[in-house]
Amino acid sequence: MKNKLTLILYFICLSVFAWWTWILTAPNLVLTSWAPYWNWQQWMWNTFYQSRNFISQTYLLLVIALFCLFFNLVRQHQFANFKNFALSLAICCMPLMYSFNALSFDVFNYLFNAKMVAVYQADPHHQIALDFADDEWTRFMHNTNTPAPYGYGWTAISLVPYYLTGGKFTLSWFSIRILNFILLSLTLLLMSKYQKKLNGENNWQALALFFFNPLVLIETLTNMHNDLWMMLPALWSIFLITVNTQTNLEKKSSPYEIKNINQILGSAVLLLFSSTIKYATLILIPLWIVIFLLRFKTKISDLLKKWQIYIFDAAAILMFLPLLTTRSQFFHPWYLLWSLIFIPFVKNKIVRTSLLILSFSSLVRYVPVLQEGGFGAWTLLEQQLITFIPLLVYLIFYLGQKFYALLQKQK
Repeated sequence: MKNKLTLILYFICLSVFAWWTWILTAPNLVLTSWAPYWNWQQWMWNTFYQSRNFISQTYLLLVIALFCLFFNLVRQHQFANFKNFALSLAICCMPLMYSFNALSFDVFNYLFNAKMVAVYQADPHHQIALDFADDEWTRFMHNTNTPAPYGYGWTAISLVPYYLTGGKFTLSWFSIRILNFILLSLTLLLMSKYQKKLNGENNWQALALFFFNPLVLIETLTNMHNDLWMMLPALWSIFLITVNTQTNLEKKSSPYEIKNINQILGSAVLLLFSSTIKYATLILIPLWIVIFLLRFKTKISDLLKKWQIYIFDAAAILMFLPLLTTRSQFFHPWYLLWSLIFIPFVKNKIVRTSLLILSFSSLVRYVPVLQEGGFGAWTLLEQQLITFIPLLVYLIFYLGQKFYALLQKQK
């Protein structure tokens, strides 16, 4: 009963958040001329758009409420099976399917890059949106003066919603959200399948740490970022090589069997495809090589074998390293998906807890921008402090406890 009540409250809180997002619709963006929508949208603008205190404070309260409910949902989990888990997730996703991408306008760049290819026969990796300043889509876009920072794999994928909807803006915009929801569902299917293969049963609580995480839902469905498109094939790649390696070691089968070769090749192709969407997953190549070497009976594999259970911990840490760069601005909230996707399989408590703390602080990171209505001189520094101070406090407290326990033991 408690689990159902928490799920209902979580759904309500996400619904309120979805309503809140429409306050920040770009003033020169008209998604539809349907009178009821247009009157409501104008009322939202006139009533709330200029109130930066209201916008930032309500956002912060919503994030706090969402995480409180999320942690309660995970703690009180009573998911009986895949169907029950998937249905609960679908219910939570429903409100966000009708939200606005208030916290990031990157999706508009995805759409316009596809339009550059389809309509202007231009390469978005070498030309910029301002080269087509007369196009009405550029009115509400951000980052119009830089070429596409993604790989050609993502450019190809972004053409799919554009062509499916005949280049109609609102339909293309909404179709990316539909595709992201489908991708999230496929990620659940993949994770549950391989979790059962790796552990013999499903751990729904561990899966809930990712799928019901407010950051995952907001950045994937509301803000419609493309990071899950990069991470799903990378995750699948690690699954294939890991499960295959464990099977090979347990059954002492030849690493050169046809089935094994196909899985290894498939794993390599998936990892390389992932890097064509965003280049960050190239950092997983050393880990992939180590897992591959574990297949062979050598002194090195014997030494590494006891660390095999921490493969996904290593993957999460590796994918976090690109976030500690000036290019990522230490770091954009949606980038945390790169590490967070491995959390259902992470064994180390410090890694798992750190990712959960960063999930919360990363969403709070938006508050200074919402308060100021943009980026001021100190906004980036404020964001970085908001992101990392809670994590540092946790690590200092945790290590302090361990040190104190060690001193007590010596006495």
